Amino acid sequence: MSHYRKLFQSRIQAAVAQARSASEFSHQGVKGDVVEILIRELFRPLLPSDVGIASGQILEIHGDRLSRQMDVIIYDRSIVPPILYRDDVGMIPVEAVLYTIEIKTTLNANELKKAHEAAEELRAFRHLPGLRDEHGREFHHRVDPPRSVIFALSSDLTGTNLSEAERYRTIYGEGLPYLVAICVANREYWWEDRGTWKKMPGTEDFNETLGLIGGVANTYKWIGRNRGWPNLGHYLIDDGDIEVTIPSGTMATVKIHCEKCDAKEILSLDKKIELITDNPEGFRLKGGCPKCGGDFVAPPGRYVNRGGLLELMDENES
Repeated sequence: MSHYRKLFQSRIQAAVAQARSASEFSHQGVKGDVVEILIRELFRPLLPSDVGIASGQILEIHGDRLSRQMDVIIYDRSIVPPILYRDDVGMIPVEAVLYTIEIKTTLNANELKKAHEAAEELRAFRHLPGLRDEHGREFHHRVDPPRSVIFALSSDLTGTNLSEAERYRTIYGEGLPYLVAICVANREYWWEDRGTWKKMPGTEDFNETLGLIGGVANTYKWIGRNRGWPNLGHYLIDDGDIEVTIPSGTMATVKIHCEKCDAKEILSLDKKIELITDNPEGFRLKGGCPKCGGDFVAPPGRYVNRGGLLELMDENES
């Protein structure tokens, strides 16, 4: 066994022992104490230093919605910065979130179901685009969603032949396993890998917890690789505060909107247009909306070029 691994195992053993000791107290807020200990003594010192680790909620700019309270959020601070109330508590934009870890003192079926539901809700969060086309325009693209994990100090399955993965299968049934890993200290570590559940048995020296730490460390960069560089300004500036009415060049432009989410944009037509033009089909930019991937459109009709900006003629105009 390498000295590196021995060092990690000793840190894990100390962190879990301290967290278990805290969990034995019944005073209000003990869950917060356990989470704080595991962040400080387990996840922060053993995970790579280029990730941020906090507790809090995850923010989605579309609809301005927040997730449930998350025990541990592992995020890439270089993508979009978090809003922290203190060093380790705050709101993290979903574009930056790589992993969430729910902490349980004793894992049971009800806690597993609640963690599954929270993971399912998070999977539905939409991301800002972080890539641009050859014209510099943002476009909707695929991203790897945050991965949701559960870590427990113990389980009520102790003494049974049922595994945590088997119990979890009874919860998601014919649906999807939105939790990608389940780890119970000294008992078992399961992770989902391309349609199968794989297991690392628990040991007295915490091989299963070491496996969880290694799994996160091995994959966090891959999760963030296609996030790109979303514009922070989308969180700070409301689209309704922006007015675009004056073209910057000689090419005609037209106001368009997204059929799905009603986002508005100005489309450059890359050509000069006659003063008055009939357009029976309107204008369409397929998949052009960076927010949802919907089509940008302008309605059919007769357009007039007003200073380079094409606008629909009023019925009274001739």
